Amino acid sequence: MGNHLALRVASALAIVTLSAIGCSDATQTTPERITAPTSALASLTSGTGVSSTITSRMTGAPCVTVVNESNVAGTAVQIWNCYGSPAQKYSWMADGSIRAFPSTTPMCLGTAGTGQDGDRIVIQTCNGSAQQKWTATSANEIRGINGKCLDVVNASAANGARLMLWNCYGSASQKWDNAASSSSTTPPSSGQTAVATVSVSLSSTLPVKQTAQATATVRDASGNVLGGQTIAWTSSNTSVATVSTSGLVTAVAAGSATITATTGGKSGSAALTVTAAVSGVVVLPGQSIQAAVNANPVSVIRSVIVSLHRSVYGSQPLVWRSKVAPTPSGPPGVTAVTFR
Repeated sequence: MGNHLALRVASALAIVTLSAIGCSDATQTTPERITAPTSALASLTSGTGVSSTITSRMTGAPCVTVVNESNVAGTAVQIWNCYGSPAQKYSWMADGSIRAFPSTTPMCLGTAGTGQDGDRIVIQTCNGSAQQKWTATSANEIRGINGKCLDVVNASAANGARLMLWNCYGSASQKWDNAASSSSTTPPSSGQTAVATVSVSLSSTLPVKQTAQATATVRDASGNVLGGQTIAWTSSNTSVATVSTSGLVTAVAAGSATITATTGGKSGSAALTVTAAVSGVVVLPGQSIQAAVNANPVSVIRSVIVSLHRSVYGSQPLVWRSKVAPTPSGPPGVTAVTFR
């Protein structure tokens, strides 16, 4: 009898113990972490094995985005409304690198500096350097070289705000998630429309040392004009013509160049011919007009006169006349040109 009682008591204790352990497992919560998994291809959260967006915890949950969707080394990285672009997809590799364009031409996120506050974030050819190593923390920080946090310049949530390194201080601009995360912050649909075409308007010719404003018109697939786009301007031949970040073109030397506007992964161009500047004819005191004529090609003098006439009289006809007469300092020469 005593043995049976002891067995029942032992069994009851075992059941109680197992039940307590089961309850502990059922109620225990695991702290959310964004860690680099050990798989060959990883994203911000462990075990996903796919590329994903990286979103900020600032208002609107904007996406980390490569500027102008360019995969050229040295291109800056910014935040922008999430719109499903390949330039907003990243994979966190087992070696600690975070790779942009992982499915096409992988480029690594890196710091354009030695790990100081304010160092900007760009995409670089992957080389395994310390500038390209990133560590995730349980506080949803992404830490780079010297333990600095991935941050947004001025903690701005506006489209186009660039990324940088900064001392970690707990700001929302230093908190990150990805599309596979269990965080309550879900990237919203931004309504950003994909760019379909870009067209450039610019005068086809421009004299040396003159300027002209180029304008870009951006449209979606339905032909609707899109506003608020960031335009990157380039010239195919800067020795002939340069273009500013605002699209102002300056003629440098005679020749040809192509001015290109790029946004949203699309480009548009306009051809430009730079013409030689019209030279003036200087007649110094005591010098005959004939001597000035002899010293300058007729074509140059004619172009000066034609330009002057058009600027004053527009399309009215130009009548050429010359009068032979002695001049104060030499032989006779052309002394009059009449416009009528």
